[in-house]
Amino acid sequence: MVAFDPVSFVAGTVGPMAEHTFPYVCSIVGIEGPREGEHVGSGFRVVSGTRRLLVTAKHVMECARAFPLGAGFVEKRGEPPVRLAQLEIGDDISDVVVVVLGESDEAGAQFIPVSQFDADQT
Repeated sequence: MVAFDPVSFVAGTVGPMAEHTFPYVCSIVGIEGPREGEHVGSGFRVVSGTRRLLVTAKHVMECARAFPLGAGFVEKRGEPPVRLAQLEIGDDISDVVVVVLGESDEAGAQFIPVSQFDADQT
């Protein structure tokens, strides 16, 4: 009988998980200037029907919105931040917020289809 080794399990899964999710991840930033943003957390891009969405933690978005020019996101390091609109979907119970992206937000970026999510709650 082999004992379960959680460290080995995590070490063996982090690489494949990161490789699968990396194209959809972006940096959530607090905007300090036209070309400057401070990383405050991460989010991922999702497409549901025709809606392009950005999903992140509510506390991350609150931190980013506290900056002088509000919240934004950056796909690649060194790029200027794209300002996020105020249109958000969330609630007061969970720590999740969904931002509806406009047509011009992040042209050419990859979005993971919501159909690829595992809906099993167990």
